[in-house]
Amino acid sequence: MKEKRVYTNDNIDEWFVYLDEAVINALEHFSKPEIKFPNVNFNEFKRPLVVGSGNAAVTGKIMFDCVDAVFASESDYLEKLESVSDIDGVIIISASGIKHALIICDGVRKKRDKKIPVKLFICNEKLLEDSSFVKKFDEILLFPKLAEPYTYNTSTYLGMILTKTGENPKDILKFIKKMKYKDFIKDEQTSYYSYCILVPSHLHYSTEMFVTKFVELFWPECVGRSFTIEHARHAVDIIKSDKELFLNLGVKNDRIGKNRVEISLPKDSGYGCALAIGFYLIGRLQRKKPDWFRKGVVDYVIRASTDFGKHIEALVE
Repeated sequence: MKEKRVYTNDNIDEWFVYLDEAVINALEHFSKPEIKFPNVNFNEFKRPLVVGSGNAAVTGKIMFDCVDAVFASESDYLEKLESVSDIDGVIIISASGIKHALIICDGVRKKRDKKIPVKLFICNEKLLEDSSFVKKFDEILLFPKLAEPYTYNTSTYLGMILTKTGENPKDILKFIKKMKYKDFIKDEQTSYYSYCILVPSHLHYSTEMFVTKFVELFWPECVGRSFTIEHARHAVDIIKSDKELFLNLGVKNDRIGKNRVEISLPKDSGYGCALAIGFYLIGRLQRKKPDWFRKGVVDYVIRASTDFGKHIEALVE
């Protein structure tokens, strides 16, 4: 029997990667012909309740924005289930499936007298070996992923999003590799305390995912914000700071913010491309900043394991 590997600070050089590398790894993985995405029927339910935590919730919004869905998090899904009477199915988005997925499923079963279908979208193949877990759900769809440091969730949610958008990971990878380094961030621009990513309005959900990634990797040592270019016209830069850099991702901006840099997006970019390039950008910044996340992630997963009552590794395989 193969001995289970433990990921610690002592061997962190052997397993840790920065976020930009995780993006490249994911795109290369998805470009392999043997990697297949599951078939998702986005119109199976007329009024689905789509539930997720953090960036899983945003992934659900991106995937099911095409239907009359009700979106919720682990905090308010029961309220939505009670207040919206015509919900005819529940879709839970979860990369690992080991934290809130089962809690949400059980909550739905208890809340609704009449059984409604509950589907789970996950990337954790090991859970399919647990028959007691599998039978809780009406259907489980497994999406491809790679091993990544805890909470990156780059390959996981990117794979789900590409399933919806149909974007070609090879094209995204090719664009990133062709861009000059200056298109991302210069060395002298890593001294800022605050960063704000502006995006085109049609990519509005990406702002939530960028903020979450800033929180996970940098807060409270470094602050990150994100808005659509239209939202940014509404009082986001009343206080102009020499310590903040505005990163214009695929938008023209010559007024908002004191310090600005433009980062191009391919024409007609979808969420998959925007998120890959945005996360790559944040990863380049991560490399230049002090190793706050790298030094803290192992201790954090020890605390998280206690909180969730499940063993969580610093590298999620």
